[in-house]
Amino acid sequence: MPWLFLHAATSIHRGSDLDAVIRRRLIQLAIRLKQGERYGVIGGDKLGELTSQPPDRVYWTALRQWGLLLSSVGSRSEAIRRLRTSVRPPLLDDDGSRLDDDATEVFCNLPAPPHGWDNPELKLDFNLRPREQAFLRGKLSLLTRPGEPAQSLLARLVESRDSYPGNAPGLPAELDARADEPDQRALRIARDAANLAAIGRTVYGALVEFLREEDDGPVETTFRSRLPSHFDAYGQAAAVAISMGWRSFSQYPGLCPRRPS
Repeated sequence: MPWLFLHAATSIHRGSDLDAVIRRRLIQLAIRLKQGERYGVIGGDKLGELTSQPPDRVYWTALRQWGLLLSSVGSRSEAIRRLRTSVRPPLLDDDGSRLDDDATEVFCNLPAPPHGWDNPELKLDFNLRPREQAFLRGKLSLLTRPGEPAQSLLARLVESRDSYPGNAPGLPAELDARADEPDQRALRIARDAANLAAIGRTVYGALVEFLREEDDGPVETTFRSRLPSHFDAYGQAAAVAISMGWRSFSQYPGLCPRRPS
């Protein structure tokens, strides 16, 4: 986003609406990213249109959190005002000195953009170049737990360069070796929530399949066929929460093969 803002400001014609130029660049950015990436592009499903929540607004707070936005820039509109000021000819007095001293800087600590960034014909992707990897690692290693000075679990993982390959569900047990007591408590809660979600999402899908079939819709059993194995795998950890809501879905005969112990 900072690269896009700066490039838009330095390439507009005199009298152009900078905000409108940025909006067009955001649409163009989505198109270029979609050429290089299949998933994960904000606006990728509606190419040629600006989304209701454009990426510059989505990430605005993050820019400040990551130290990329000057603390004196209080809002996006202030950033636009400063960038407009930065590209217009300065007002001079009779001696050639500037008459205004408006601040024009908006961003700081930015890495250099990748080669071809300013070529609208080239596709873009999310692959990080080596210097971008180092930049990201440096930022992530500074993250703290919310409201505390203690380093976050993610920051410790980044510093240690730990990785856990594989597609097994659940948070790997190896995480606990890097977690202090508060993070270990959080991991236990996260695992319990994941077990509950595994049950809840499958039950919801099974309910939808059942109701669609009752309404003369297609007969699908993807979620219903998974209920027994999901109750076996996740039911014990989610038993209390599941039992609280059992009556709400037990009215559908045959939906749940048995109640978890």
